[in-house]
Amino acid sequence: MALVALATAALNGFGFQPRTQFPTMLWCMPFLLCYLLAVGASTRMFADKVRAQKRALEHGSRIDAQTGLATRPQWLALVMAELRRFHRYGAVSSLLMVDIDRFKRINDGAGHLAGDQVIHQVCAILRENLRSADTAGRYGGDEFGVLLPGTGREAALEVAERLRRAVSSRVAVGSVPVTLSIGVAELAPGMEAIEDWTGAADEALYRAKGDGRDCVRA
Repeated sequence: MALVALATAALNGFGFQPRTQFPTMLWCMPFLLCYLLAVGASTRMFADKVRAQKRALEHGSRIDAQTGLATRPQWLALVMAELRRFHRYGAVSSLLMVDIDRFKRINDGAGHLAGDQVIHQVCAILRENLRSADTAGRYGGDEFGVLLPGTGREAALEVAERLRRAVSSRVAVGSVPVTLSIGVAELAPGMEAIEDWTGAADEALYRAKGDGRDCVRA
């Protein structure tokens, strides 16, 4: 800008006119308007791009890309919020810990693509069979957690059994049905930390595995 100003001044004999003439102002107005519009448009584009990247980052931190379920940190945060609500208001809730039986055997025998397909199908069934208030999350590789707010032990057992039956009847590798082991734990007095609640559900899950898999235990 300084170079252009010097060149223009040189072409005009370095004349100094402190008062801008009206025709000069008229000539400048379209350029000023275009400049302001260009700055505004570029700023808006940059802001939209930043917002889109922020939304993508937030979505990635909350949703597991492979399954479409909540990520483990997001799911645990919701479980913690429900635990606080229980201690404050006594609101009933239950957890399900869901594990795909012999998943390593599926990967080793049929390949990782088949294993990924099984995970996709199981997660789709989880989403289909849960209420909008419920939250399923990916707890580990082939292990999932389900938060059931406002659901007691007996109702949670019914939900778990419905999920187990749906998977065994709709998901298979070749001619072999895929089965689930599910542990159920209702939130109870004495569960002060999140590990107490998830640990109880995990214990029930291990009991289901010990009883031959493809079953639900509480």
